[in-house]
Amino acid sequence: MGINFILGLPTNAYALWLSITEARRGAVSDIFVLNQSLCEVLCCLGVVLCSIYMKSFWSCSTGPVVAFLGIFCTARPIFLACICVERYLAVVHPVTFLRFKPLRYRVLCSAVTWLTILGDSFVTFFNLNSVPLLYVILGQSLAFFFVKCFCCLETMRALKQPGPREGDRTEMNKAKVKAFRVILIVLLCSIVNYIPMVVSLSLFGFLSFEEFLFSCTLSLSVMVMTGFVQPLLYLYRMAKLPHIKGCWSCLRFLKDHK
Repeated sequence: MGINFILGLPTNAYALWLSITEARRGAVSDIFVLNQSLCEVLCCLGVVLCSIYMKSFWSCSTGPVVAFLGIFCTARPIFLACICVERYLAVVHPVTFLRFKPLRYRVLCSAVTWLTILGDSFVTFFNLNSVPLLYVILGQSLAFFFVKCFCCLETMRALKQPGPREGDRTEMNKAKVKAFRVILIVLLCSIVNYIPMVVSLSLFGFLSFEEFLFSCTLSLSVMVMTGFVQPLLYLYRMAKLPHIKGCWSCLRFLKDHK
């Protein structure tokens, strides 16, 4: 929790402010990043509030904690999936991407996503001990995970292919290399994020309640600690991380002059 609060809150808050600034300038491609950063900021604050609540009122009701977990487990994968689908369309299907580029489509998609998140939280709050609810969460996690994996893999495959003006060159240009690395990091983070949770939920019924709760706690800890990766990637894409860029340039210089 401490790592997420120290690293996740400032990076997501900065990414949220930057995405709002870019959206005011007409950058419609940052709408999903704005919503994602907002979710992460709320989750960073929610983790602290839930920890305080668990220490003070756990014996009274676990409803608020479980409702927060419903928001947390739904919000991040949905908006990450939206970002991955957007990048997939931009690279693989540019004509379709231009057709749905107007702001109203992204606002509509964001509104539907928020309604889905609130609906999941509402259902989670009133079905605390429902076994089918676990399988619903498991199914949602798997669905969004496969969507992200498909979009990332197809986008990376398209980036590795030479463009119409690149002839038969096998080397990617700098822009493609940068995009390829960002998408690869998103894919790896998705795997690290959700595979432990999927495994934990799949073991329900095979473990004792204490063991199942412990495995879910570890999985959620992994998910929480990786909440600052996406805003760092956004800040890197917006060239707002000069120190990291300078370190990367130094490493490349040392590698080239060995």
